[in-house]
This record gives sequence, C-alpha cells and structure tokens, in this order.
Amino acid sequence: MSFRWALYGILFGAFLLGSCAAPQVTQSQIAVQVSVDGGLQEVAAEAGSTVQNALDELNIGLGNLDRVEPPAFTLLTDGMDIQVVRVEEEFTVEEVVVPFTQQVLRNESLPEGETRLIQPGVNGLEEITYRRVLEDGVEISNSRVKSTYIQEPVAEIVMVGSQSPFAAIPIPGVLAYLSAGNAWIMETSTGLRRPLVTTGDLDGRIFRLSPDGSSLLFTRTSDEEEVINTLWVAPTGEDDEAEPIDLEVANVIHFADWSPQSSQILAYSTVEPRSTAPGWQANNDLNLINLNTAGTVTRRDETLEANSGGIYGWWGTDRVQIRWTCGGVDRRGRRCCGRIVRAGAGKCA
Repeated sequence: MSFRWALYGILFGAFLLGSCAAPQVTQSQIAVQVSVDGGLQEVAAEAGSTVQNALDELNIGLGNLDRVEPPAFTLLTDGMDIQVVRVEEEFTVEEVVVPFTQQVLRNESLPEGETRLIQPGVNGLEEITYRRVLEDGVEISNSRVKSTYIQEPVAEIVMVGSQSPFAAIPIPGVLAYLSAGNAWIMETSTGLRRPLVTTGDLDGRIFRLSPDGSSLLFTRTSDEEEVINTLWVAPTGEDDEAEPIDLEVANVIHFADWSPQSSQILAYSTVEPRSTAPGWQANNDLNLINLNTAGTVTRRDETLEANSGGIYGWWGTDRVQIRWTCGGVDRRGRRCCGRIVRAGAGKCA
C-alpha cells in the first residue's frame, strides 16, 4: 500500500514539473538557391531571414565591388533565386605617340612656291590610363579615365613664299601698307618691298607716315588690362638694327598724326576703356610729342585737357581739327612755332 502511494507521488511530481516547462515552437523553413562562382548552392533558411543571412549561412563573402541580385537586405521567399555577381576592375596604362601639327606662314618676300623650314616638328608622348570592368570574368566596359602628356608635341613651322610675279610700277617716295597685322614698306618701286614691323599685332587704328617718309606712326594691340592699344614709331630706313620705339602712350583710337611741317612732331588724342559700347569713352584731349633725330622723346605737352565735348562727347570724333602755326605766341604767352593749336583754343600773334 505504501509502495502504491509512493508511486502516485512520483507521477504527480513529474506532472507538476512538466507543466512548468516552456512549450517547444517549431518554425517553418524556406528553401532558396544561390548562384555563385559558376555553381548553384541550396540552403534552408528560417522565415524572416534576408538574402545576407542566406549568404552567411553558406559562408559566401562579398568583395567591395561584388553585387547581389536581389539586394542583400531583401527578405527571403520560398524558392527564391539569389545571384552573386563577382565584379573586378583592372587599370592599364598605355603610351601613345601624338603626331605634331604643321603651321604654314606666308611670306611675301619669298618667291611663290618656295618653302623654308623655320621650326622642325617633334612628336609628343601621351600616357593614357584605361579602366577595365569584368563581371563574372566577362568584360562589360573599358573606358579612358586619365591622360597625361609626358612630352608635349612641337608644331612644325614652314614659311611659304607668296610673292607672285608682277610688273613693278615706279612710285614716288615711300609707300607703307598693312598686311596681316604687319607693316610693309615700298620705296621708289612696287618691286622693292620689305617688312618693317612683323609683330603681327598692328590694329590699323593709327597708321601714318611722317611727311619725309622717314618714320611710321602706328598702334599695336595690348594684352594688358584696361589698355586697348599702344602708340609706336618705327624708322623706315634699311637699318636692320633699328627697333620700333614705344612712345608710352596708351588707348589711341580716333586721332594721332604728324605735323605736316616736321617729322619730329606729332599729336594724339586718347580714350578711356569702358565695358559699354563702343568699348571706350573719348577724352577729347590733345597732346603733343617732340622727337629728336634718333626718335627719342624730348618733350611732351598737353595742349588741350580732357573734356566731355558735349552731350555725346564720350563717343569722340574720327578726326581732330588742328591748325599748325609758325611764329609768335598764343594768348597764354606760349610760343607756338611748330606747335598744334586747336581751333578756338589759341591764336598766334
């Protein structure tokens, strides 16, 4: 009897222990397959897992450029196909020869068809970097990402004669003309012509021979800020060592000329650059320069100060009316022999 009660006690205790334990919950499994590195792997993952969880289950690592389709954060569904694409990039450097270009300069002093090599051409060398991208071993792109000149190409410069045969015509005195930004001189005959200024930057706004033909007054363009052009004088003689003289005068648009009575006196008027049309504002001034026989400036005078010149004075005029006088003094007591007196500005006694 006691044994029976003892057995009942054991069974009752076991029942109490079993009722206190947590119930076992079995979660459903999801079957997916992963295509990677040319093979196919299958894995059973728990519901609610992501693509990344499935890759971790199979110990599949991803490189910095690799990609997964669908993305790694996508939740798994039963029977899903996952594809891992291995992406690689390669950089290659190639050196390429860059052919030199040819520049042709025409020279009227050479017979037509005659050529002279001024500067030999030299090929350049360029270093080009390409980026090659491969997906699962298959190239999908090959692009140029960088280029650097190791050696710059040097252009070949050839001078070609453009002097056509013609019948020379005699001319009295000296004739100056402008061609391609250069000044040329003809003396006594059209067959005797030679370059005078070959800088290629004459703008043609001022281009005047002195009365005796010994000097040329001209303007050149300038690269300096707030400077439109500059005023120069060049001797027309055949002295190869003679250089053009910078008169240190800037922004001459409307007027500069020699005195009809002297090749050592000239006058000019200036402007100020403006951003609005026509690109300058006329000063309507009048200035005088005296040169010695060597072309050196010996004197500068301001005959007329800058002024507005009326309602539309900032446009200036194409020609300044001047009167050259000899002898006497003006109202201000200045001698005006060989001087410029603007109409109405003064008279010589």
